Amino acid sequence: MSELHGFSSATQAVHGPRLSSAQRDLLAEWLPGAVVVADLSWGLVDSWVWRVRVGGRDVVVKAGGVGNRHLTREIAGYRGAVAALSGRDAAPRLLYADEDERILVLSLLPGRLALGSGAATDPTVHDEAGRILRILHSRTTHIDPRLDHHLHAKALRWLERPHHIPPQEAAHAREILESYRPRPVEVVPSHGDYGPRNWLVDGPHVRTFDFGRFGHRPVEEDLVHLATGPWLGRPDLREAFFRGYGADAGALLATERFRITVVREAVAMSAWACKVGDEAFERRGLRVLHAALKCIE
Repeated sequence: MSELHGFSSATQAVHGPRLSSAQRDLLAEWLPGAVVVADLSWGLVDSWVWRVRVGGRDVVVKAGGVGNRHLTREIAGYRGAVAALSGRDAAPRLLYADEDERILVLSLLPGRLALGSGAATDPTVHDEAGRILRILHSRTTHIDPRLDHHLHAKALRWLERPHHIPPQEAAHAREILESYRPRPVEVVPSHGDYGPRNWLVDGPHVRTFDFGRFGHRPVEEDLVHLATGPWLGRPDLREAFFRGYGADAGALLATERFRITVVREAVAMSAWACKVGDEAFERRGLRVLHAALKCIE
């Protein structure tokens, strides 16, 4: 273990710029005498995550660089709809945060990561994950007249950026997207990356974390990574999830809007992963896009 400030300096070459002086001052105020137990950062973007020990307990510190918008989204989520999950011990609790300085401190959740374990394909885990997402989605709802236009334009912009999508599939994706007409949509509080890589399992309890993509979006946006990942070839997982969620899967997954959402997300996954050099995530995005285009033919 190492003192927090020394640790941030020592890992500068691996994880980008060191903490700003303002971020260090905030941590000194919030967590005096803290030491770093583990570096949990992905190292792909200007965001750093540490497990920190202070006063005999462990907490999680997340910080970002000047251009990082994920931390401000996450703070807004914890201060808003995510608090309903935190109060049920289904998500971390926000302990400290400074939106302007892009830094927050969270309670440490118990449990093991679902991804890479049998929990990722356990129907009981998917049932509980459905219940958790329903709580989040039920907090508020409203009609957004512009979001669908924004998401659509963003997907088309990804196609203009460097990517490894085969030319024929890129042209097909563009044709499908350009044939769709965006419209006002109902939106709910959205995790933004809901699935086993952001679930922790602790006995019968399932918890979710990493709200860096929190926002208000249509329900379908939180189902894409599940439908194109663990649910492929596993209808039992999909059915278990929707039992917990309390809705008809067909009513959400067999619609034009969901098909368009999958194409948009697959394009974004592929191009974003190409941008940051995440080859495994890029391969997944390419597979999802290929399957989605075949289904729409």
